[in-house]
Formats: sequence, structure tokens, C-alpha cells
Amino acid sequence: MLIEIFKTVRGALRSRFRPRALLLAENLVLRQQVAVSRRSLPKSRIRARDRALFATLGEAHLQRAILEYKEHFHEERNHQGLDNELIVPAKAANGVGKVERWERLGGILSFYYRKAA
Repeated sequence: MLIEIFKTVRGALRSRFRPRALLLAENLVLRQQVAVSRRSLPKSRIRARDRALFATLGEAHLQRAILEYKEHFHEERNHQGLDNELIVPAKAANGVGKVERWERLGGILSFYYRKAA
């Protein structure tokens, strides 16, 4: 009985100190990996062609993208605070049609709905 209590206490003490040493070792290895990856990966820079693309698209393109996202957010995205319902619910489908996909922003945003049969 006394031996079992001693083993339990010893195990608790060992587990209290052992993970910290493992955590420190893992932290040291991760720091080394980050340092190596910083040296080996090239830094991304905005090139002249990127600037030209941004200038060509301009503010109108940005406003259109924001509008598309806003419409997706309010009309097509489920919200957890509303029990996974839409803010602006669409017409209810009867549940027998084919599932269709509606894309926005070139497929970055997707909305799936059931087409009426």
C-alpha cells in the first residue's frame, strides 16, 4: 500500500518536470527550423508587373470584390449565431432537385443550393 502511494507520488513528480524539458527541447528544434527556413526561402517583393496589375484593376475592381463578398456574407453564408441559418433566407427548396454550385469571385466563394425539380 505504501509502495503504491510512493510510486504514484513519484510518477506525479516525474510527469510534472518531464514535459517542461521536452517542451524546451521541442522549442529549440522549432527555432532552428524557423531560422533555416528564413535563410532558404526568398522574400516576396512587389514587382513592377504586380504594381501594373494593381494600377490596371484599380479601385473599381476592389469595390466590386467587396460588394461580392458582402452579398455572399449576407445572403449565402450560414451564421453560427443564427443557428446556422442565413441572414437573408432564400426561397425554400423542396429537397428533391439537383444540387447546384454558385461561385463568386472566380470560385473563391461558393454557395450550394438545391435546384427546383
